[in-house]
Amino acid sequence: MTEIIQNSDTTDPDVPIAGSDPYSDASAETITSMLNSLWVFASETSAEAVASLEPLVDQFSSAAAAAAEAAAATEAARTAVAEGEAEVARYVAQLASTNAFLEALSSMDDDSACQLSDGDVNGTYKVEFEVVSGVSATTDDATMSQRRRRLLQTDEENLSVWKGYAVKSGSKPVEPDAMAQGARADLARWVGAGSGRNLLLGGLSVHQTRDARLPAEGTDVCGGRFGSLTTACAELRFLDATAQASGVAGDLQVQAWITELRDPMHPYGSDPVFESTNTLYIPSLANNEERFYNTSTGSDEVGPKGAPLMWWPETGLEGQPDGFPVVVETNVDAGRAATLWTAVDEGTFLDTGTASVEADLLTYNARLSLFGSSKATFQWTRHGTVEVVVKPAGAFPAYPKLQGPPHFSLVLMIVFTAFFVGMVIIRTSGAWLAAVVRLALRIREALLGLREDTSLSATSHFSDGLAKMQSLHYSSAASDSDPKAALLRGAEPSKGVSTASHQKAHSTFQQVALVQTRSAFDGSSPLLHTYLTRGDVFDTAIAMAMLLAVAFYVNAIAAADRILALPRYTIYDSPQVAQARFFMLNKYDEKVDGAAGEVMGLLNGEEVPRWALPANKTGLHDYLSCLSGVQQGTALLTASTGLHSLAILTAVIRMFQSYSFQPRFAVITDTLLHAAPELANFLVVVVIMMGMLAVMGNLVLGTVFEDLSTLPSSARFLFIFWSTGNLGDLPAAVDGLGVERRLVDSTLIWAFYLVMYFFLYCILFNFGLAILATSYAEAQHKHKGAPSILRQLGAILARIRTHRLPAIRSLRRMRLRSSVAAAPDVGS
Repeated sequence: MTEIIQNSDTTDPDVPIAGSDPYSDASAETITSMLNSLWVFASETSAEAVASLEPLVDQFSSAAAAAAEAAAATEAARTAVAEGEAEVARYVAQLASTNAFLEALSSMDDDSACQLSDGDVNGTYKVEFEVVSGVSATTDDATMSQRRRRLLQTDEENLSVWKGYAVKSGSKPVEPDAMAQGARADLARWVGAGSGRNLLLGGLSVHQTRDARLPAEGTDVCGGRFGSLTTACAELRFLDATAQASGVAGDLQVQAWITELRDPMHPYGSDPVFESTNTLYIPSLANNEERFYNTSTGSDEVGPKGAPLMWWPETGLEGQPDGFPVVVETNVDAGRAATLWTAVDEGTFLDTGTASVEADLLTYNARLSLFGSSKATFQWTRHGTVEVVVKPAGAFPAYPKLQGPPHFSLVLMIVFTAFFVGMVIIRTSGAWLAAVVRLALRIREALLGLREDTSLSATSHFSDGLAKMQSLHYSSAASDSDPKAALLRGAEPSKGVSTASHQKAHSTFQQVALVQTRSAFDGSSPLLHTYLTRGDVFDTAIAMAMLLAVAFYVNAIAAADRILALPRYTIYDSPQVAQARFFMLNKYDEKVDGAAGEVMGLLNGEEVPRWALPANKTGLHDYLSCLSGVQQGTALLTASTGLHSLAILTAVIRMFQSYSFQPRFAVITDTLLHAAPELANFLVVVVIMMGMLAVMGNLVLGTVFEDLSTLPSSARFLFIFWSTGNLGDLPAAVDGLGVERRLVDSTLIWAFYLVMYFFLYCILFNFGLAILATSYAEAQHKHKGAPSILRQLGAILARIRTHRLPAIRSLRRMRLRSSVAAAPDVGS
């Protein structure tokens, strides 16, 4: 057929078709058209047949794919079965080992000797035991094995502690809660690089304080020019619209919601276990909220929509403000701790009402006998940022009790302070009394407006007594060799004063003191300069600082007596195994506490849920009390140390002010004294310039540089720059790489930068140095011809040597004479 169709396409009409009958051309065309029709019909028929076979092919392909998946699933099941068999074999081997260990533990009444004690055991072993229950001490050798076995036994009968689990002997099964994830009552947590050094006590404490999301009732939150743009106004309008659309019932619910938003101490949050959108959602607990919360009508454990509330306020906590505390205890493992932190996150512990969060850690180092406390505070600001303040870790020694052996450091501190304070009181009490009386009289005169001569007659009976006290004060301050030096500052000292002249000078002191006292009472002389010298003021300041330091130190030791430190505190009911309401406070046992029995009676004898039992807050209060005691003791100890440092600094200043016995040494004191007024004026100028530059920096760079965003932070940055020269990231903010600024802004920024750098740092800083240099040059010129310290020391050594040689010669002569006198007479 193909050949006929192909030959019919010849281009020569005169050539006849090969193999055809010599008929007309019409017959040939008829045959060709019939053959073409047959070919078209066959093609259409075959296409329909192929189209009808395609579904069968698809079904076959699907069946083949399903067979391949079934084969893969069968292979996976076979592999899983093989792995399960291996796991079962391993678990059986572990159970066999465990069973062998448990069978080796004999009962309480078995007095047979331990098998390990029959022979020598060589090697190094690290064995740790925890005595769960107290065992009476005895020296009987027959009970040694029994005492060893009691190390692994508890107060409950037939119960042993093995690897942190409570294992009961006999046919009773192990308690499910004891074998649950994280049930580790003896788990210890360590903080720091070295394990076994800083023991974490209690756990991690997180305390939140909140602000009311809506202002108090009666406040027009939508008033003012832009009041409608506030969040509080938007929430109120939304609640009003909801109440109008919901009717009376909806209005009551909205009012309850508004009351909740206005109370910062209202419970809030949600339990993530009962919400399907959370990762902690448990389908088997759906619609079972009553097992963990009081869902009855009017209960405060559920919100307006009936959902259980997660976070509850606590008041009256020692060392903590009223708020919402959460403690992650130490007896949970890493997996359970991750679950608890997920509950904190998904339970919306932090929301728009959060004002501040404080995190605290409490540790104890047994090697150093030190408590350690760390604190980090997160403060939510009104402009949308969070300020983080991490205080330096404090250390507080674990002092013994005050009723115990005496503290050597405390006794030494008290003795030294009492000695110094007594000396100051003896020397300056009369002067201070006179100054106080004079001050009281001046205040009285100022109030009454009396500035007449009658004030002298009204106070004349004080004059004689104060003059005597003043004369005693000046006579005690004067030395035997220089009696007038204490009163007449700057007078030339006398070379030598006899007893008669000393008595005459003493009478002179009395007369001068009487004159000064009378002139002070009639207002013709200053107040303090009349009675007190500069050294008296410094001595009194040192004595007061030492007294306060001792008082703070004693209070710190007393704070140590109130610390109840434990490795762990029972704060929550069951944080290790609880399926929901992870942070429910510890509950009293219904078999012990009478109040719980009343609750059981209210429930018609049914099983009391844990939430219905009364809360036991002893563990929470003990932990926070211990944390507060350590922090308070650390603060008191820091204050005591600071006061002692202040007393030492004041003593150094007192030494520079008083002991100018060497002229070259007086150069330093004279420099500081002469430069003090100029430095005071200079500091006033510096403060004014810093304030002006702080305002300018806040205006031109406050929006792009964080250290200049507020006026206090801007002033702090300028002070640090002026004292250390540290610019931080200010040059990058001034350059503004990648930021297009207007010409005015750029000009002001560069003007501030140049003025701050050259004027504040280069000019003012050098001005301060110039003031000191000028005062030093004047002091040097004043004491130009004075001998140096080395020259005076050389003269002292030469004089000692000059006086020593005659003394040695005289001693040698005395020894020679005594030896001649003791020698026997040869002639006799």
